[in-house]
Amino acid sequence: MQYKIPLVREVADAMQENMGIWFLDISKKEVIFISDEYGSWLDEEITDEQINEEENETEKMFLQDKKRISDDPDNFIEIPKAESHEAFQIMEDFTEQLSDERMQDNLVRALNRPKPFHNFRFVLDEDNDVLQQWYKFRDAAYLEKAKDFLAENNIKV
Repeated sequence: MQYKIPLVREVADAMQENMGIWFLDISKKEVIFISDEYGSWLDEEITDEQINEEENETEKMFLQDKKRISDDPDNFIEIPKAESHEAFQIMEDFTEQLSDERMQDNLVRALNRPKPFHNFRFVLDEDNDVLQQWYKFRDAAYLEKAKDFLAENNIKV
């Protein structure tokens, strides 16, 4: 199945984001962010009056998006955040495919210590070339996850 790269990239980026809640607008094929500041926002009803009274443009935009989602919930799918075990698996997969045995050993040790995410990044920071390889590998992995998410939800773009 073919996907427009910008939408796939947006979904992939949303999956990696730890802040807020991300939704896919099915009809418009766009990704929407709702800030964590709104707490249990699904329980709130947003009125046009509230939106019109809001002076802060960013807040107004969030309120408009919340209203769109609450007015038509079947048109939106929450984009799942990557769970830590999934991110860890991507780090392990990257480590396994490295040809530099010294770097591979250092990353294996980093992953087996407390705070593996921090330690992994600390080791990568030692070698900019490997760090850039990591970014490409990680991005490709999340692009695949995004494509799978879109396919599972029958989203054609």
